[in-house]
This record gives sequence, structure tokens and C-alpha cells, in this order.
Amino acid sequence: MTGFYRSHYNDGPHPKVVAASHLQPTNAREVFPCFDEPALKAVFHITIIHDQGTVALSNSMETGVVNITIDGHNVSQTTFEPTKIMSTYLLAFVVCDYSHIETHEIPVLIRLWANREFQSGRYGDYALKVTVPLLTQLESMLDITFPLTKYDQVALPDYSAPPMENWGLVTYRELVLWYRPNLSSHSEREWLTIIVAHELVHTWIGNLVTLQWWSDLWLNEGFATYFSSVVASRVEADMNLMEMMLFHYPRQIMAKDAQPDSRPLSCPPDEINTRQDIENMFTEITYGKGALVLHMLSDFLTEAVFIQGLRMYLKQYSYGSVTPANLWKHLQDAVDSCPNVTLPAAVDDIMNRWTLQMGFPVVTIDTTTGSISQHHFLLDPDAVVDRPSIYKYEWIIPVRWMKSGKEQSQVWLLNKTDVFDDMRTGADMDWVLANLHMAGYYRVNYDLGNWDRLLTQLHTNHEVIPTVNRAQIIDDTFNLAGAKVVDLTLALRSTRYLWKERELLPWEATIKHLDQLMLRLEPHSNLHRHIQEYIKKQVQPLFRHFENMTSHWTEIPSRHTDKYLQAIVIVLACRVGMEECRRLVVTWYKAWMENPASNPIPPHLKAQVYCAALAEGGQAEWDFGWEAFHHHVSAKERANQDMLRGLGCTRVRQLLDRYLQYMMDPDKNLLLDIAEITEYIASNDLGESIAWKFVVTKWHDIVYSYGAESNEPAGLILEVTKRFSSKNKLDELQKFKRVLLGSGSGSALRALEKAIQRTKENIRWLEENQKPVLEWFSREGGLREEPLDSFSLLADMGKGVFVISRTVGVLGIVLVAAGAATIIALSVVYAQEKSKNAEAVPPTPPDTSTTTRGPASTTPTPSNEPWDQYRLPDTLRPSTYNVTLWPRLTKNEHGLYVFTGHSTVDFECVKETDLILIHSNQLNLTQIDGHLATLTGLDGATAPAIRTTWLQGATQYLVIQLSDKLLAGKSYQLYTEFTGELADDLGGFYRSEYYEGSELKVLATTQMQPTDARKAFPCFDEPALKAVFHMTLIHDRNTVALANGMEIGTINTTQGEVEVSVTTFEPTPIMSTYLLAFVVCEYDFIGTPPGEKVQIRIWARPQAIAEGQGDYALEKTGPILQFFENYYNAPYPLNKSDQIALPDFSAGAMENWGLITYRETALLYNNETSSNGDKEWVATVIAHELAHMWFGNLVTMEWWNDLWLNEGFATYVSYLGADHAEPTWKLKELFVLSTVQGVFGVDALASSHPLSYPPGEINSPEQISELFDSITYSKGASVIRMLSEFLTEDVFKRGLSTYLNAFAYQNTVYKDLWKHLQDEVNKTPGLQLPGSIEEIMNRWILQMGFPVVSVDTTTGNISQKHFLIDPESVVDRPSAYNYEWYVPITWMKNGVVQAPVWLITKSADQSPMKTTDWVLVNLNIAGFYRVNYDQGNWERLLTQLNADHKWGLLFLFFNCLHICPFVYLSLLVLTYFSYLWCLPGVFLLPLVPVWGISPTSGACLGYFSYLWCLPGVFLLPLVPVWGISPTSGACLGYFSYLWCLSGVFLLPLVPAWGISPTSGALLSGSLDSTSIFSVIPVINRAQIVDDAFNLARAKIVDTVLALRTTQYLSRETDYMPWESAVRSLGYYFLMFDRTEVYGSMQKYIKKQVGPLFKHFETITANWTKIPDGHNDQYNQVNAITVACKVGVEGCAELTLGWFKEWMKDPQNYSIHPNLKSTVYCNGIAAGGVDEWNFAWEAFKNTSSAAEADKLLYALSCTKIPWLLNRYLQYSLDPNMVRKQDAVFSIVYIAGNVIGQPLAWDFIRANWKFIFQSGGGGLSFGRLITGVTERFSTEFELKQLLDFKAEHADVGFGSATIALDQSIEKTKANIKWLEENKEKVDEWLTAAARQQ
Repeated sequence: MTGFYRSHYNDGPHPKVVAASHLQPTNAREVFPCFDEPALKAVFHITIIHDQGTVALSNSMETGVVNITIDGHNVSQTTFEPTKIMSTYLLAFVVCDYSHIETHEIPVLIRLWANREFQSGRYGDYALKVTVPLLTQLESMLDITFPLTKYDQVALPDYSAPPMENWGLVTYRELVLWYRPNLSSHSEREWLTIIVAHELVHTWIGNLVTLQWWSDLWLNEGFATYFSSVVASRVEADMNLMEMMLFHYPRQIMAKDAQPDSRPLSCPPDEINTRQDIENMFTEITYGKGALVLHMLSDFLTEAVFIQGLRMYLKQYSYGSVTPANLWKHLQDAVDSCPNVTLPAAVDDIMNRWTLQMGFPVVTIDTTTGSISQHHFLLDPDAVVDRPSIYKYEWIIPVRWMKSGKEQSQVWLLNKTDVFDDMRTGADMDWVLANLHMAGYYRVNYDLGNWDRLLTQLHTNHEVIPTVNRAQIIDDTFNLAGAKVVDLTLALRSTRYLWKERELLPWEATIKHLDQLMLRLEPHSNLHRHIQEYIKKQVQPLFRHFENMTSHWTEIPSRHTDKYLQAIVIVLACRVGMEECRRLVVTWYKAWMENPASNPIPPHLKAQVYCAALAEGGQAEWDFGWEAFHHHVSAKERANQDMLRGLGCTRVRQLLDRYLQYMMDPDKNLLLDIAEITEYIASNDLGESIAWKFVVTKWHDIVYSYGAESNEPAGLILEVTKRFSSKNKLDELQKFKRVLLGSGSGSALRALEKAIQRTKENIRWLEENQKPVLEWFSREGGLREEPLDSFSLLADMGKGVFVISRTVGVLGIVLVAAGAATIIALSVVYAQEKSKNAEAVPPTPPDTSTTTRGPASTTPTPSNEPWDQYRLPDTLRPSTYNVTLWPRLTKNEHGLYVFTGHSTVDFECVKETDLILIHSNQLNLTQIDGHLATLTGLDGATAPAIRTTWLQGATQYLVIQLSDKLLAGKSYQLYTEFTGELADDLGGFYRSEYYEGSELKVLATTQMQPTDARKAFPCFDEPALKAVFHMTLIHDRNTVALANGMEIGTINTTQGEVEVSVTTFEPTPIMSTYLLAFVVCEYDFIGTPPGEKVQIRIWARPQAIAEGQGDYALEKTGPILQFFENYYNAPYPLNKSDQIALPDFSAGAMENWGLITYRETALLYNNETSSNGDKEWVATVIAHELAHMWFGNLVTMEWWNDLWLNEGFATYVSYLGADHAEPTWKLKELFVLSTVQGVFGVDALASSHPLSYPPGEINSPEQISELFDSITYSKGASVIRMLSEFLTEDVFKRGLSTYLNAFAYQNTVYKDLWKHLQDEVNKTPGLQLPGSIEEIMNRWILQMGFPVVSVDTTTGNISQKHFLIDPESVVDRPSAYNYEWYVPITWMKNGVVQAPVWLITKSADQSPMKTTDWVLVNLNIAGFYRVNYDQGNWERLLTQLNADHKWGLLFLFFNCLHICPFVYLSLLVLTYFSYLWCLPGVFLLPLVPVWGISPTSGACLGYFSYLWCLPGVFLLPLVPVWGISPTSGACLGYFSYLWCLSGVFLLPLVPAWGISPTSGALLSGSLDSTSIFSVIPVINRAQIVDDAFNLARAKIVDTVLALRTTQYLSRETDYMPWESAVRSLGYYFLMFDRTEVYGSMQKYIKKQVGPLFKHFETITANWTKIPDGHNDQYNQVNAITVACKVGVEGCAELTLGWFKEWMKDPQNYSIHPNLKSTVYCNGIAAGGVDEWNFAWEAFKNTSSAAEADKLLYALSCTKIPWLLNRYLQYSLDPNMVRKQDAVFSIVYIAGNVIGQPLAWDFIRANWKFIFQSGGGGLSFGRLITGVTERFSTEFELKQLLDFKAEHADVGFGSATIALDQSIEKTKANIKWLEENKEKVDEWLTAAARQQ
């Protein structure tokens, strides 16, 4: 049953056929041609055509079933999702008519398939049930999520092979999974649990990570065997499986491994070649010894270290192949990281001795001297070991030991012999016990004195010695005796104490060895009485014990091991003739005979009772048993053959003969059981001769029944002859040998040779041991010794003494052992099958013919070598590169765009080394003198010769091994030549394309960040390895070449026959590789006049430059650069700033030093087509990239784990720079919407991550790419803004300046920044912080997430808690700070700003906050946290919003003690409201310049602002207590909100008066009418909405409360609150737009947005003009977008009318750029195919990137599905949609409720293509997030989990985190909908009705 085979079963009267597969190890080739080796992993796409009415299964989930007709036959065709990348032997498929049961307890779908009878009996329930905890336990232990989305287990009716771990489709013999609590025994439960666990373990160890070759099979099977016991013991703790494993495994395995022909765990790979070689590896050694050696390793490493190393190993080599060296390396790494674990040698040095040489040692301890020694243990001491060992059969042995019951410190035996004084006991009574808890894989011998003391201890108080060691003493002594190391009587003495023993394992050890004695002694039955009396004396107390425990056998023991021991008691007591036992078994059996439908025999005792009762009974009992086997026992019991065994126990010879006749009768259906039944009969001493005669006389019939190739007949010979121990039997064997020699049966002949050899050994053993054994048993049994003569033998045989004898003895013992040793059973079942195969097929001689081998792989097997690590070693440091590149902008003869180049890198050797690792990826390096590089010495240094070079693909290295070492302090130069593809993958050196008219233009450009400089030339591609770069570009003469440095010159020349230009550039500053850039193009530029200090140039397509699209960028770059020079107090480091707009660019822009590259929309601005949003985007992106010139380029993070230092900072200050360039836009306020609130949603997930990772967590390029997410950028910016706020901007800037100057051209970690900021804090009097900068900020960067601050105004208590959007989610990442933060609290009470406070503990009381006034916390959202209040305060805030969210100044002045009566009138008249102050009862006082206020901008004028001239009164100094810095005049944070004027009253300077609430600075210009009257700052009105909605999602407040925050919006006209509401309600749209709730939601929002729509209709003169304010322009778009979405009258007509007018006259009719996105979208949504096609043509023909972006979005708005599908197809065609835009178009389509399922299906079907070909890697996170944001059903969650599992082999790159976050969000969405759908519908319906 190998390959793809058929199996049969009967469904009632109907025969059924099942097609199934078993491909391990080399049978996949029998099914289809394949590369059938385990290391040659691949993805399999399976399609199965099968009969209709049947089901097809395979490794992956079915994707669909269709009915088709083939050749006139109606069939079904099932397709499956692609498999994981995996080995061929793990492939599986089944076709059957089965049904299944399943469980959804965990995200993995677990199904169990079986035939109808099996399912109707619910026989698979336990297997299905136990799979779940086993799987989850393994996930927890291994710290790797189950890699699949489904796990099928199939019960096959006729499956001779062991269970097979096919990935996702595990196949079992049906009866392996069969379990019913009332019918099955505890051993069957154990067996089933172990087997299911074993196959599950393989999911990770064997399937996810696979052996490189079959020579290391133990890596798969040893691990699975060991871990199956580990995990099963945790799931079924009552089974005591680990202790049982520690005894049963050695007992089973060591006998095999003590033979001279054993083999090592790991064979040399070249020894294992043929199919037979491979199958021979499936032995007990592989399974059992592998498990024991791993247990020993785990023990001396400690489980924690072992698991840590194993986790790293599995993660490192997921979907790869391994050798043991890979495991040793990761375990060594774990050891090195744990100071508490010390080893005497490296892990590989220790473990290679256990895996590379066969056998094991016996450790001998002499307690008289303290000497300890080791010796290779062989059961036959005279045997010769032919296999050599480089370790000379010596081991490094961990010795755990105790002395007189007290455990001692572990010692190591490193040599052949050693002395440990602590083991010397001298003449005292101390005893030594080694191999404590059997942790080591060895046997132990002692000096005779210590043996005596140990045995004395067993007699006096055996429980002092651990149970497993009591069993060990018995097992070791018998085996040592067998090897003639100790006397056999010593072994027998070890059993004398057993009458007191109540634990299973010592009894099992005893029975096993007494059983072996019986095999040799039984024919000489004079010994029987002695053995019988001895065993009776030992077992009687145990029998009485169980009689009492079970209330006279009416109950079943509760302990798992006691059930086994109870079976042993039955066997032994009946065997030795205890009358009570005989009566018991007969009574049970008779009761069953009287009522066949009700079997009273406990399931775990059936085998023993059947045998004992049938031995006591006669024909009636036998006939009943025969009938019962066919009609009254379960299928599982039939398969277990309990009754077939029992029938062989009869003492009636005629019945045994009849049994053999039945066996050969085809009508009895036992032909396939001939071997087993014959063995059962032979186990009966009465039946042995009958069975042997049957084998000899019926040999040819037996062979015919099984087939010539079967191994069963050979196995039968070994079983039937195992008792042979006389010369007569030896002669019979020799005669039978002559028969076999003529039959040509190779396997049977080899089996017979083993039987002959064993018989000779038995004869020899009897000669040596018979007399001493007889003497010992006669003495211990209390009987007198009798002579061994023929008369006594015959007399005893006729007496009926020991009548059950061998029948119950061997059979019963075997059965008990089989039950008790189910752990080992799985390990040997495959070994048994394969060992029989080994006997069936003659050994194949090694192939000595000439073979052709392929070239060595360029990617060697991963190891602990430096080239398999992602991080460069710290041995070399580059200083200078000289790089020459020549990009070809036309295709070569192969249709490829390529570039060629050569480079040198000068580097210093920092540490002596003979290895050079330098990054190189996707480059074809030219061989020079036989190597891929050349090396020369510099400055007199001599370069060693290159020994070998190769490319290491996985880690992207060029590896250069040298013949000698580079010397520390010396410099060298490495030279390479190479060719690379100028691909369109948007990474490294790549090409971009555009059309100029109808002519295709190609340019070459770069994107090196983060790890793609290595794709352009070999380099040390890590940010800390800075160097100077000398660039030369060879290019077509009609092109221009640009690089980081200014061009030195361009010369025209000829390369070959090609006319080219060669441009050289000034050397760069010392900088990181990722900042390198070069471009070859046909662009034009505009720039600043020559001769300026910094030459600024804007490069773009000539048409774009001609249209003036670069003008705005040029206009703003200079001022922004100047701003940053002032802000950083450091000059711009370069002499030029080139900025270039690229048609294809994956990111927004890239801060390459001196040559910034942009997506066109981020640099170009067109007055005709670009909106105010486009303009803001250009300004902020330019500011972001220019900020990097200092922060990131001049000073660079040490490693990518601190990427946030670069990107977070640049994001924050980009708003400052852009605000300086466009001061009227209020960009500092918009920062809150675009950055802070945007990232709150991501950081509130349990799958979020900290800003700063430990460096060791970030290694591979994929891990680095994952960091480019919103946490890094937006959260980084938000916490830096918060830091600036509580430090004050002045202190913050000074710290930055010293930091940048101190680390110019160097690399830093975040602590360097904290230090410099702390220095400035220390210099600033009056600035008090609750801790150091490091103490405060580490809490914000080293732990993920943020707090929600809860304020209880009834008590004044404030508290913090980690805010999670799903409160039930579990945060797996620990935090040293316990997810608590130092939180800066800014707040106001009833509109009056209060003094700020800090919350530095979980909870604190702030008495000022105990109030009945309303309190508002986190003013202007300066802090990165959300805020919750008690219900009363929420009500007061909502009342304020609904009553009047704006206060006039008059109301504020009434709060003054003195009221100015003319204030309100004056406010209506005067322009500069912020200049007006109400002074006590005097008049309106303009603050003219003499008082330090600029009349044009409102800014403070230097030191004049310290003095205020109050007419005729006095000069009032504004000292620091009032918030003004006495040194700089800057406002000091929130203290500037309160001013004490003349000691009369406190006057709050709220935003209405022109004072910034964040910095205290005066706001420039007049304020608009809204902000004059705002009592709750506009940012905080947005905050209230946003916080409330998110608190509701987190179940902190009621959803209705969140909805109530939107009720006031009908009177709100400010952009920020509306934008916040639109975003918050956007979640509701996503959740409800596919439900009935959507109707009531539309009605309510229509009511709220209607007034806003009318407002803009009015102020725009019926939509004929655009509002003046920047934010009003934004809000006009909101008004139209939302109004059209919810059906406000007139909106759809308005937008469609505009769109139709544009369609009529596209050349002349223009929609205002601000409104284009919403008009285009609504026009296409309301239209049809014509509208879509028109927009598509406009998209293809526009020369404006901004216009293209708007159309790209609008095209997704159609409601016609086929158009959306066509658009999806276009998105992956770069001729239709640029690669840089593909992700956006798909996400836009997913945003359309009709397009969402289409986009998701498209992503799933095309993920591999998308991932491997598009986006440059940095936009995949956006893709996953965008497409899945609407997911809110269990079905979608399952699809998402399936998607993750199915494409794990492909990978997710930068989307890895986003995918986990999407899963988490989906789960939260499901819960949220379940809890809120009904109440939301009710509230919206009621609110919509309210007037």
C-alpha cells in the first residue's frame, strides 16, 4: 500500500473502494514524475478528477468542485489551494465517499474523515477532541502558529502502514482513531493520544522544517517521538506519560542499540542512497533512541534553554531543510544567552558523540575510590564492532546522581575514566545512584558494595529511590548480567523487594526480564515450581492491594498507571495458579457468555481475561470466543485481535489444530492473519510444536497467501522459534534451512539464520546460567532443589502445574507491555514494517559506476557559519567606494534591460579574519582569475590569496574565503565586476518608463532603502557602515546623469562601438549605503541661480517642467531648507539639493543625500489639476525629505531597529517646515488628524509593536521592511511632538542641535538623543519633569501601545490603562514597564486652562479635578493617549457641545472681576482681535509694537515682550512663573495659558485671543469667526468625537455615548471635528453598509450633514467659488462627499452634472481641482460604462500625476462589477496601471462595497504574483490593511486565516505585521457587531426622527 493505491471496505452489503496515498519515503515517484528528495521542496497545485458522489481531499483546502464530462463520463473535478512549500513525501490525496466531523474551537479547521459506520458510532470524537489541545499546546511550546488553515485526519479501512504526517491530510489506519469510552481501554486512549500528538508534532518538525536527507531521519522522527510524549503528558496529565517514556524507551531501544550491528542516529549521507537504504533508516533507533538522546539534551540544557533554541531553529529554517548542525548551532546560541547553563564543551561536540556513533556507554562507578569510567556497552561482550568511530566509542556523559536519597550536583564524564571524590563512600552505608530519573542514555554499573547498599535500600524503604530508577536498577542489572558484566543472581536479587512495590514501572521491568528467562527455561519445567512460588510470593500482596482498591474487582482504578498494573496482577496471579484469580477471570467470561450483548470485562483487561479464561475453559468457551469475535465485539477489538490472541491460549490441543484449519479456510477470512495467529499459538507452550510443524509443512501455502514479496512469513519464523534452546531444535532449523535454500526466499532465509544464531545463544546461555538460576529460585521460592532429569520434566508437564504457563505468561506479559508501552509503539511500528522490507529485499551493493554531479550550490545549507547570518560580522569597516555603472536603456539581445559595472571598496580590517562577507544580491559577478573578486593590500599591506568565493543567496552575500588572515589595522581593496538586470521592480537600480507623446522613454533610477544597494553593486549594506562614494556613470549621450554629489564633468567617449557620455561626481560625504542614488534620464530642470550657497534643482519630465509643475517645489525648498538650518542650528551639509520626480516610485519619496527621489505626485504641482490637498502633500513631503538631510543622513540610526529615530522625527518636523512655508494652513493642527489620530487605531491592537525593537529581533531584509509602517512614522512623530511639548520647543531644539553636532557623520541609538535633551533640561531653570528623559520616553518607545487616561470628576482620581481596541485580545509581548507610562496631563476646566500635571503611576488623585464643572484633558491632543471620563463629565461635555460649543469673548470677560462694557462691540469692529486685552475697567488697549507685539504677524518681538506698558500704571515684568522664558522670551508650555495681571485677576488666554494652546505663542493674523468663539478648542472637539468612538469600540463607554458626540455636528462648520466624525463614522459604514442598519444610518447622517452642505452652498455662492480658508476647502469636500453618500437632495445631481459637463467638453470645462476626486467618484458611481470608459481614457492620457491619482481613485467607484474586475486586471498590468499605483487601485476598489469581495478574491488568487513582482515591498502592508478593513464575519476571518496559512511559503514581506493586525481587527469587528448592531440601529432610528 504505497504510492497511490486503493483500499476496500464494506458499507453494509455494499463493497466500497477508497483511493489513498502513502508517499513516504520514496513513493511520490510512483504517482507522478517528481524530484523525490526531501530537500527539493516545492509548492503543489493539485487537481483531482473523481466519481460524482465522492469527495476528494488533499493537503490544502478545497477551492472548488465542478461537475464535468470526460470521455462521456460524468465526473467531479476538485481543485485545491496551493500547498505550502514542502517535500514530495508529504503530499497526500484521498478519494472516498466519507463524511466528516469538525471543530471550530481554534482558528484552524480540524476535520476527521471516516466512513458512515465509523461516524455514526462517533468513534472519532476523542481523536478530534484531543487534537485541539495538543495543537494549541504545541503552538505555545514552539511559539509558532500552526502553519496551516486546516488539519484533516482520515481513517482508512485497509492501511497497513503507520500513520503518516502528510501536511494537512494525515492518514491513519481506521482503527487507530477508533475510540469509545465505554468500549475502549485506557491504553487505547493513550495510544491514540500519542499517535495524534506524534503526527501533529511533525507539522512543525518534519514538515515545516525537514531533514536535508534521509540519513538524518531521526531529526524528524526522534523529535516527533519525544515531543509527542512531552505534549501528550501536558494534555493528558493523568497518564504520567513522561515517566513511562523514560523507562519504556530505553527498555525497548537499548537492546537493539547494544548489538554490534546497530547504527548511529546520523549516517553519512553517502551511505544512504537506495530506496532500501532509506527504508532501513525507519527503525527503533531512529524513533526511540532519537527521542531519548533529545530528552537527555533537554535535561542537561534545561527545558527552557532547549525550547528557546528549538524555537530559534524552527523559525530560522521554516520551509527549509536542515542537518543536525543547524540544530546544534541554535541550541548553542541559546546556551550562550543563558548564564545559568554551563557545559563542558560545545553542544555539537557533546551531541555528535551521541548521534554519529552507534551504541551507548555503560558507566561504571567504584564508590570505594570515587572512580568513574565508561565503556561501549554490548550485550555480547565477545562481539566485534566493525563500524569505526572517530570518537573511539567514547561519549561526553552528563551524570545526574544522588547519594543516599539526596540529589547531588551533576558531573560530566569527559574521558574514558575520571575520579570524583564526592562519589567515594568508603566504609559507611551511603549509597550512590547514577542516571537519576534516567535522564541520560546509558546504563550504570557499580562496585558490588554499592549494589548491595542499593538493594538493601530497596528492601528497607524503596520509595527513597525514584520510581523510574527502581525500574532502572532492575533493567540495568538484567542487561548487565546478559552482557556478563555482573552475575545473573544480582539481577534476580533486584526483584526481591517487589512484594512491597505498588508502582507500575518496576513491575514492568521485572516481567520483561522474567519473560526472557521463561523463553529459555520453559522446556525445562523443573524450574517452573521454583519460579512459580517466587512470583506468587511477590505478587500476592499486589493482588490483595488491587482487590481492596477495586472493591473486590467491581471498580476500575482511577490512576492511569494503576490500570496497567491491574492487568499485570491478573496475568501474574493467574499464571502462578492463584485460585482467586482463576475464579475471577472465569466468572467474568461466563457472565459474558450468558449475556453476549453485555460484556462485563473491563476494556483494559479484556486481552488478559480472554487468554486466562480460555486457558481455564474448554470447547464451549472457545466456540463462544470464536462466535464473539465475529459477532459480539467491536471492530476496534477485532482489529486489536484480543480474541484472536485469546483463542490461541487454549490448553486443548484439538482446538489449536482446529484454529489452524480455520485460519487456512478462505471462508473464515483469516488468510491475512496467518502469521499473527500462528504466532499466538506458538506463544502457548502447548502450541509451540503445533505452530512450528505448521510452518514447516505449510510454508509454501503461507508464502502464497501473503505474496512472494511480503515480509510476514519471514517475521513468522522469528516469532515461532524464539523459545528454541535445545540441540534438537537447532537441528530442525538447519533442516528447514535446506528447504528455504531451494525456494529462493531471501528474507525468510535471513530470518532463519537469525533464528539459528539465537538458538545457539540460548543453548550457550542455559549451559552457563541454568544451575545458578535454579539454586537462586529454589532458595527464594522456599522449595527444595530437584535434579533436572527427564522424569521430573515429564511429571511436571503432566501435573497441570503452571498450566497457563507460557500461554498466559508470554502472551499476557506481551499484552500488558504493549498496553503500558504505547509510547514506544509508534516508534517501532514503522520500524517493524521497514525492517521486514529490509529482509525482503537483498542488500543493494553500492553503485560504483561513474555518475555526473551538478555544480555545487551557491546557497549552502544554512548553518552557524557567518555567511548564514543576516548581520555582517564586526571585522571589517569600509572607508571608500569607487563605483562605475553603465545602465542600458534599450533591451539587449535577450529582451532584457541590464546594467554593467565595476567597483572597488577600500576597507580596514578591524579584527583579524580570513573571511570577507560583502552584500551582493541579484548581481552576476564576473570571475577574475577563477574567483568572483580580487583583493589587494593598501598602504603596504599584503593581501592574502583568495581560497574560494561564492554567492550565498539566502543572506545575500558574496563570500570570500582567504588562505590567510587579514591583519587588524591594515587596509585592503576589493574589486568586483558585475552585470545586473535593470528591472522594473522599483528596488535597487531599476528602470522607470513614461511616454512623451507616443514615444516610450526609459530612465534608470534607484531606491536603495532599506537593503537594496546590494542590488546595484557589492557593498557593506548596513547603515552603520558609512563610507565615501566616488560615482561614475556611463550613459547615452542624449541623457543626463545625476548622483548624490555634484557633477564634476561629463566627457563623450566610445565604449566598444557605442557612443556614450561618462559623468563623474564629487565624492559624497561619509554616509550610509541606503542613501546612495543615481539617475540617468532625459529630464529638464529648473533651479536657483548658479553661484548660490546651495544650488536647488527640480528635475522632471520636460513637459512637466515646461508646464511649471516644478515651480512650487522650487519656491518652497529654499525657505524650508533655511527653516531647518535655523531649527537645527546647523548648516545644510551639501552644496546642492537635487529633487527629481519619477514616474515609477514605490514610496512617497526617498531622502537620498543630495538627490532626493519622489513619486511625481509628491513633488509636482499643477495649478490646473492639483488640489489644495495635493499642494499640502507636496509641501509636507518636501519638508519630510529635507528634514532627513540632518536627521537620518548627517546623523543616522545605528541599526534599523531604531528606524523611528529617522522617520518619526522627519514626520514631525515636516509639519513644522511646511507650516513655516505655508503659515496660513494651520498644519500643526492638521498634524493631529493626519498623524496622531491615524496611528491610534493601529497602535491599539495587541499585534502592534514598540517603536524601538531590540536589535536582535530585526535581522533579515523582510524584518527590516516590516518596520516601514505607520507605527514607525506616525507614532514616532506623535511621541516626539509630545516630547517637544512638555520640554518646550526651545529646550527641544537646543538638545537637537547639540545632538546633531556631536554625532555628525556618525551613527546613534535613541539613548544618545535622550542624553542631549537631558543636558538641555538640566540647564533650564524652572523646567521640572517627573523623571529623566530616558525614564519618561523609554516607556513610550520600548513598549507598544498607549494608555487611555480615565478621569473621575466625582473623586478627582485619574488613572491609566493600556488601551486595546479589542479588550479581550491578549498582548503576548511583555513589557518591562508593565504597560504603564509617564503621562503629561494638560487640561482645562469650564474653558479655563489649568496647570499641567503628570500621571506617573497607575492611578493618582488630583483634587482640582474633583468638580461639577466640565473637565477636558489632553488639550490639542499634545499627548499620545486617549481620554475617558466619568459619565457625569461626559454629559457635561456633550451638553456644552450641544448647547453652544463656542463661547464669545464677552462670556469669558464676565469671568473677570472687572468687566469691560465695550468689549463685544469692539470685537465686532477691530481686526486684530488677538491684540485686544480687557484691562480692569479701563478701555480697549491695543498692544502696539512698543510693547513687543508685531502689528502684522502677532509674533513676539524679542526682549521687548518682557515688559508691558500699562497706560499710566506701571511696567509689569512677565517672569517665568507666567510662562515666559527670561532668557529667550519663548513661551514655556502650558503655564503661558495663565497670566497674572497686576495681581488683580487671572486671565485665561484661550485660542480665541490668538494664543497657541500648545506653545503659548501668539497666533499670527486675525482669527476666523469660528475660532473667536470656541470654548472647546477645535482640535479637542475632534478629539471628543474620536476618543468616544474608539472607547466605545473598546467597550469602555457605551456605543450610544459615542454616537451622541455627533449630534452637535449639525451646527459645526469646522473641518477638524467633521473630519474626525467622518473617519469615526467611516467604521460604521464599513461595518453596516452590508446590513439593514445602513438605512437608518443614512437617514441620521443625512440629517446631520444637510446643514453643512447648505452652509457651503451659501458661502460658495451656489457652488460657483471656492472657500478661502485651507481647512474650509477641505471641509467643502467633506460636505459634498458625505451628502452624496447619504442622499442629501441636490448633491448627486450637482456632481453628476459637473461630470457630464466635463464629458461634453473635456478640453475647456474644468472642475475645480479640490472637488475633482469627489465629483469624479460620484459621477462614475451614478453613471455606467460610458462614464467609466471616459474616465479611463482621461487617466491614460493625462500628463499630470495629480490628475492621474484622482482618476485612479474615481475609477474604483463604479457600481458595475465587471468593470471593477476589469480594473483589477488592469492593476497588475504595468502598461495599464503603473506598478507604484497597483496597490492603491486595488485598495480603492476594496473600499467600494461592491468591489470589496472582488478585490479580496483577486488578492488571494494573485498573491504570489503581486508579492514577487510589484510594489517594491513597502506597500504590501497598505494593501492587506486596505482590502480587509471591512472584514467583520466569521467567514471572512476564516478566509483571512486561510490566506495567511496558504501563502506562508510565498511570504508577506512588509505586510507580515499588517496581516496579523488585520486578523486581530477582524476578530474585534466580529465581536463589536455582535454586541452593538442592534443598539446602534435603535439609536440611529430614534435620532433620525428627532427634530
